[in-house]
Amino acid sequence: YRSDWLDLNAATQLFQADTDTSRADDQTINGWNARAGVRGKFGVGNGKLQPFANGTFLRNDLLDPDAQGTVRLTDQFFEGWTASGGVDWVMQDGHGAGFQYAVVREIPGDDEVQTLSVINAAGSYYLTPSTSITARYAWRVLCIDDDCKIGGGAQSGFLTMRTLLR
Repeated sequence: YRSDWLDLNAATQLFQADTDTSRADDQTINGWNARAGVRGKFGVGNGKLQPFANGTFLRNDLLDPDAQGTVRLTDQFFEGWTASGGVDWVMQDGHGAGFQYAVVREIPGDDEVQTLSVINAAGSYYLTPSTSITARYAWRVLCIDDDCKIGGGAQSGFLTMRTLLR
């Protein structure tokens, strides 16, 4: 669904993956995923405020890591999900800024559960109508089996220039 003030998206997908294309007796990984997103578009001042939220879920068969010389599925599943939300401020001249929080959780059967949390902040400024510079900062924390270390986050920053060649 799309309108002047709201976008809604949703999709599902079924998939099969051949685990070994050189063999006829291998097992196939079956899985599915679903995803959805929403974005508001509100005119404020000389730009648009765009809050957004997205989510996904994935489930598929797991291969047996102990099956030597053969490809065999386990009776367990890999499951994962993501959730994110944030807000973008886009001005009419293209300048803008944004903030986002995202979390990714992976549950591989009985193996350790991993959760990655990420905070992003960025701003863009157009030097010309076709050239912009962007500054971006990200902070992330990886938790294994819900064991998160305070101060254990990794940080990164980027300064990029982009130009459109016509």
